[in-house]
Amino acid sequence: MWIRTHKLSLLTLTLIVSCLFTAPARADETVTINLTGVKFQNNSNQSRTSAPAKVDAARRYAYAVDGMVKGDSGLLAIAFPSPTPLATVLETLSPGSSAALKGGINNLPGTLPVTLLHQMQSGSTDIGGLTVDFAATLQVDLDAKGYASFSITGVTLSPSFLVGSASFTSGTAIIRRVLCPADFNTDGFVTGDDYDLFVDAFAAGSQAADYNADGFVTGDDFDFFVDAFAAGC
Repeated sequence: MWIRTHKLSLLTLTLIVSCLFTAPARADETVTINLTGVKFQNNSNQSRTSAPAKVDAARRYAYAVDGMVKGDSGLLAIAFPSPTPLATVLETLSPGSSAALKGGINNLPGTLPVTLLHQMQSGSTDIGGLTVDFAATLQVDLDAKGYASFSITGVTLSPSFLVGSASFTSGTAIIRRVLCPADFNTDGFVTGDDYDLFVDAFAAGSQAADYNADGFVTGDDFDFFVDAFAAGC
């Protein structure tokens, strides 16, 4: 009897271990990408992924990119000798660009893949008496399996031999599922604040008001939002 029970226990244990190693990765409500070590360098493309963590498909997402950046060499090491908030670095190189670091986007079909952020930043600024030209495209995506990625491509830091480079000493890109497409401020509730903020964005022609995510801000977006807001969740 002991031998039979012992064999059964070994079989059960084997099956449990097998399931642990073969079961697919569970998707979550939120996924985080570690940006530590990502570099701003002329003609350098950088990317990171959330794998093995992934997030489920949703009809709306919120994203936030944040971190601390330090100059590695050249003028950037002089301008940012210690870890500096990413938003401050971007505002120095391209005023107004930090606004793209946080936002929400609708994905009304509720399918993957989807791009949450694709923003080219550019500008010229004076650092130490030298005009520095900067350009970079920031992108946040979810692929067909729900894995998130962050990339910096098309980087220009000119004149490169004087400007040098800078790197994240710490940082994250966080992607979060939002329950309701009408939750414009992505706080988890549909209230009058969402309505007011959407109307303000729509009046300003902001891409944030592109409710149906077709690349344009039109009367359709306003009508769709009003219908969704009235329906609630």
